[in-house]
Amino acid sequence: MNPRISEKINYLSEFICNEIDEDSLVSNGRRLIEELRDDWKLNRLDFSDENVKSLRRITLLLDEIEDFIFEQQDFQYISSKEEIDEATGRLQYILTNTSNLKIAARINKEVRELLERRTSLPNRGATKKDEKLRRALSTLRSKIHKCNKCDKNPIMVLREGPSSFFWGCPTFPACWGRKFLTKEELSVLPD
Repeated sequence: MNPRISEKINYLSEFICNEIDEDSLVSNGRRLIEELRDDWKLNRLDFSDENVKSLRRITLLLDEIEDFIFEQQDFQYISSKEEIDEATGRLQYILTNTSNLKIAARINKEVRELLERRTSLPNRGATKKDEKLRRALSTLRSKIHKCNKCDKNPIMVLREGPSSFFWGCPTFPACWGRKFLTKEELSVLPD
């Protein structure tokens, strides 16, 4: 067994434990692992069983940190409370394996920020319902209704009333002309 190998592994282990920048952790950690793999290929007898176990543990930690980097890339696309819950769940899993590393504070910070953001987001079901409603309203707006009550006979606009949508004169309040949606038009709206 080569004491130089143990020194490299100890250095790598200390680096993994104390570094707080995830990109530096992964790039430098992977580079050092690769150097140790080259050493392994040259002479396996230089490595003790404990060295091999340490390298496996470090490799798994680097995998977790890469997962953290990957998760962060999706944070900007999160659009519902459920997606926040899923992301924080994955981060909590990463934290179970990295809790003794300084990077854990960084991961915890991301979890806190996601949870703060959660309060301002809709539920996934509400987001889908809103999208269906937007599509339905767009379809309805493509229909043309003219105001018969008004001298100008303008094209009516879709308005939302207390219980449903209706067609209203665009000159309101000068003209109070309105038409209720037909059964066909009502069937376009989501329930």
